[in-house]
Amino acid sequence: MSAVPTESEGLRALASRLTVPLPRKTNLLRELRDDLDALTGELIAKGLDPHEASRRATIALVPDDITVQRLEAMHSTRYRRVTARLDTVRLRRLERGLMAAALAVVTVAGGLMLAPVGVTRDPSPFLWPVTVLGLLMVAACLAKGFELWIKGDHEKPRRGLTAIVVLGFSVVALGAVGALIDSIVLFEQLSMGPDHAGRLLLDGVRREATLLAVSLVLAMPGAVFWLVSHQWIAYVEDAHRRVFTPESPLP
Repeated sequence: MSAVPTESEGLRALASRLTVPLPRKTNLLRELRDDLDALTGELIAKGLDPHEASRRATIALVPDDITVQRLEAMHSTRYRRVTARLDTVRLRRLERGLMAAALAVVTVAGGLMLAPVGVTRDPSPFLWPVTVLGLLMVAACLAKGFELWIKGDHEKPRRGLTAIVVLGFSVVALGAVGALIDSIVLFEQLSMGPDHAGRLLLDGVRREATLLAVSLVLAMPGAVFWLVSHQWIAYVEDAHRRVFTPESPLP
């Protein structure tokens, strides 16, 4: 005869079986925990041993596999309900296509905003690598935001956040290094005493200022996204953890 799990074991087993978004899973588990506590208390009041009371409450209230499937259908995200009948490979291709389209829209919108400023007029050679890295960071943010808040896939919620940090830092670092190298080249040109030294200096200052400004502007959305998503993940993970350790203090 197989052993029946206790209340805590039943909650943890159910948590591992549910694949709904983490906040919804936490709410379901919290409601079940409260019901288990209430039923266990009633059984103890009737004279049962606490362990036996917990065991019987777990048998009565922890849902079976069929009920878990129904809960998943009820509490999954709208995106998952809409795409449930699509083939996995086709769905993945569709998601990648949508991400590419979203990145293209962001790129075009950014280009239209920067075009009147004259960013691409006599640019630093480092501007294009900085832009490519910045777009990769934007793509990483879009993909992670889609995974967290549209698709509702929270199996590994922190996956990809480090890549966003690395890309954002690389954008700023490459912009700073590029501006330094360009400045050294400019000073070497000015040391030769050309007749148009004033024009070279003004163009150089504008070029390096543009490079630094673009690198900071591109990195800032990644920093904001990382901060918001990191805090949100920490909050929902802590709420989920307190289902099993309700005595834990709020952060």
